[in-house]
Amino acid sequence: MRTFFLISLIACTGFPKNQLQAQEIDFGSYYYNYSITILPYNGGILDFGTLLMATGLNQIQLTSPSAAIFSIEGINNLDVQVSVTSPLFIYLEGEDELSCTDSSCRIPFDVYASYANRGSESTSQAITFGGINNNLSARFPIRYKGNAPPGPPPTPVYAGYDPNIPSNLDTAYLYIYGDLTVGSHIVGDYSGQVNITIVYE
Repeated sequence: MRTFFLISLIACTGFPKNQLQAQEIDFGSYYYNYSITILPYNGGILDFGTLLMATGLNQIQLTSPSAAIFSIEGINNLDVQVSVTSPLFIYLEGEDELSCTDSSCRIPFDVYASYANRGSESTSQAITFGGINNNLSARFPIRYKGNAPPGPPPTPVYAGYDPNIPSNLDTAYLYIYGDLTVGSHIVGDYSGQVNITIVYE
């Protein structure tokens, strides 16, 4: 039984909202010209390899070489909202949630995510996303600020100004890992999809 995942990525630069939330002003309308780049850092595939039936819990942990790692390059003093979602099962090749009506053609899957934003790819600096039922999210600055005050609001883009110059950019790292609970299933290839959405906040 072979298992693997397709990771799909969506990077957005923000949406105008013009709303006030608690003590925070949303500057989303200025983010249209601010870039976000997300790239696979180690191949971008969460691959559990070949598994034997009825082996129970099979894990790819944060520190495992099989975890999928992505780099997120963006404006260093801005926050991003990252969402990671996935179905609760992976399915036998040729099956999906509509055609597979029992546990013989699907394997329970739990996805986890963490990020590191202190300037280097290091699981020792990773912070775990919150969420349940494979709907995870975290808001964080591209570059950790420590006890420094928040950065300035985004500069409105004007003729001749490019916010994406290298001195404004930094890189955070996203880790995707998870668990499969393997019981008695039809032998074959199983796969699923993990969706990643990133927007400036």
